[in-house]
Amino acid sequence: MYYMATFLINQEHPLKNGKDHFWNYMVVGFCIYKISFFLLYIYEVMWWGVKNNKSFRNILLYIWYIVMLIQVSFALDYFYLFSIQNNSFKGLSVSTSYLYNFCELLYFSVITMGTIGYGDIVPQGLTARSLVSLEVISYLTFIILIIANYSNLKDAFNTKDPNIGDL
Repeated sequence: MYYMATFLINQEHPLKNGKDHFWNYMVVGFCIYKISFFLLYIYEVMWWGVKNNKSFRNILLYIWYIVMLIQVSFALDYFYLFSIQNNSFKGLSVSTSYLYNFCELLYFSVITMGTIGYGDIVPQGLTARSLVSLEVISYLTFIILIIANYSNLKDAFNTKDPNIGDL
């Protein structure tokens, strides 16, 4: 809490004096935990919707919300990394406002999710590349999870049998 308050008040990260490697590892570790949580949660939402007689449209809407949360959470991770290491993303300028940089990093997260990669913002360094790799892996795993369970979801909605998706 102290670090967040110091960052918001001083507009500078409190541990920018060389101890930022610890925070880099913490960001990557948090991302791994976050990805696991979101993927398990998406799986649970799919089958929760079937068991509680939710419409297929509502389930897709819930999944869309989760995807938007993932994009915003990765943009926040990128923003935090950029705030402690200004050279972590090539193509962003340090002198612009925080809101502008966050919007640019949200754009980068959306472009990364779509595996487009225009090249206007490029991750530099091991931590930034690790975060981008984790984002791509999480989206590919998400797509595989949806495709692998699509026929089971369709069968469950047609038969209204909530036990189809049980492990």
